[in-house]
Amino acid sequence: MKKDSKDIGRIVFFKYIGITILLLSGMVILSIIISPDLDKYFERNFINPYLNEPIYFSAQIVIDIIIAYIVAGKIGESIIENNKTPFLTTFIGFLKLWFGILIVAMFSELIPRLIEYGINLEQIGLVVLMWLLMGGPIFIIIGAAQGGLTGWFIGREIEKRKTHYNN
Repeated sequence: MKKDSKDIGRIVFFKYIGITILLLSGMVILSIIISPDLDKYFERNFINPYLNEPIYFSAQIVIDIIIAYIVAGKIGESIIENNKTPFLTTFIGFLKLWFGILIVAMFSELIPRLIEYGINLEQIGLVVLMWLLMGGPIFIIIGAAQGGLTGWFIGREIEKRKTHYNN
């Protein structure tokens, strides 16, 4: 089965994201082993909220994975078919990904509040403005850091696979 440019981009992207998740999980497990207080903190702030509202958090995770799937396809297409710069394309792709994660977080927080308290356009505007001003810079910094750290590797591997794609 022949892979197109979007599939190549997705395979490489999710390979590196998987490696990142494995490294972060290993660091968290090692930290928990070293510090018992961190175990309580991790359980209280990460595990218990998910167990209390699994549908809420699972929906966010699924939507974020869909966004990553779309962005990774666009990265592969831009590098292979449109001959864009690999690092810059991947870096901008990570910024788009983290902006999408920001939007998902914002609306997943906003929608339950609208259901609970009713629709008020002034409140919606205020919440969106607060999320963009307070959360936007943090998500952009995280996206820039991740794009800067992994963008070169992902872009370079997609560029290498470009010759196989063209043959």
